[in-house]
Amino acid sequence: MAGAVSGSSFVASYESARDVLVMSKVVAPQELIGVSVQDGPDAAEPVCYLTAAECENLFGDPSVINVAQGGTFPGFQIVIGFDRSEIVGANANTLTIYHEYDSTYEIIDTKCSFTPNSETPKSLPCLTVKNLGGGDLEATIWTTHNGVMKGLG
Repeated sequence: MAGAVSGSSFVASYESARDVLVMSKVVAPQELIGVSVQDGPDAAEPVCYLTAAECENLFGDPSVINVAQGGTFPGFQIVIGFDRSEIVGANANTLTIYHEYDSTYEIIDTKCSFTPNSETPKSLPCLTVKNLGGGDLEATIWTTHNGVMKGLG
């Protein structure tokens, strides 16, 4: 699904097979820049630079993030919701994110830590994960790169 604007957030969402709202959201790192997000079954799948066995552990529909036509920023926030029916081998404590960009990739598994009174993590990339109940998860990811993201179990 294509993204929609909500303040400084750009959201793409769709109904899962269980009629659960699954979404991807990007919070723009600054005003007056182009930001788009796409997710759902029509979003482009990553190439997957992992081993074939590891690629089989990717789950969820791809979240395709574009900030400032590929620009790099000191950090921006992405929120991805996962329906329990698509989660493979992960829970709120073990969820990691496969992030592919510029013909390379990173595994985002570091939990974010924050300085008191700061909304920006101390180091990037990182993530926090919330259990939404019923096995559904929401990951908040901080990164400096555009690209495609999927869950990794």
